[in-house]
Amino acid sequence: MDGRGARVVAVSDVTTGIVNPDGLDLALLSAWVSEHRFLRGCPAGRAVDRLDVLTTACDVLIPAALEGQITAENAHRLDCRLVLEAANGPTTPAADRILAEREIRLVPDVLVNAGGVTVSYFEWVQDQQKLAWDDAEVARRLHAMLRAAFARVLGTSQRLGCDWRTAAQAVALERVAQAAELRSIYP
Repeated sequence: MDGRGARVVAVSDVTTGIVNPDGLDLALLSAWVSEHRFLRGCPAGRAVDRLDVLTTACDVLIPAALEGQITAENAHRLDCRLVLEAANGPTTPAADRILAEREIRLVPDVLVNAGGVTVSYFEWVQDQQKLAWDDAEVARRLHAMLRAAFARVLGTSQRLGCDWRTAAQAVALERVAQAAELRSIYP
């Protein structure tokens, strides 16, 4: 279990996947990887093919490394209620459609991955304005900005009757159009 009560049931790296439906010992996993660099041979759970982790029963699936991991070939076998795309482009367009048909919610990479880019923006702002925010201030601002971004996407999804990825793209297009209009790029 992690510090918030979640139970992590599967992880993978380039060498293997490790599964334990009762929950993985994250301290053991961390110590193993620190000593051995990879998961291969880790006694924390049952070894499986690294792609089998994607179809392990869970509430939330978090593909977090490579693009194109959730495909038309495996999307039918996902056993989760929610996908959080922590990698860039982990879900193919065909898999997107399958997940939608199966009513598996997907929070797109553009939202899930926004934290790093947003904090980079905060660093730029601090540099430009000669400010120095402490970690708590950065976290507070990040939390507020990401909550607002998700609320915009959710509202757009409801307004347009579309999935969250399409809504996120619509929000982005609307904001670019507004910025162009404000800058008088277009009459």
